[in-house]
Amino acid sequence: MWRFSSRPGGEAMFALPVSVRVLLATEPVDMRKSINGLMALVRTA
Repeated sequence: MWRFSSRPGGEAMFALPVSVRVLLATEPVDMRKSINGLMALVRTA
């Protein structure tokens, strides 16, 4: 499902399956690490 507003400052929304995990970083992250390296950072945070 996609919903999008074309007006300035509008919003976009999309639905993800429950199997998808979204991880957010609160500090800068070296994105050159492999997925295993990134997951290790998440687990130790």
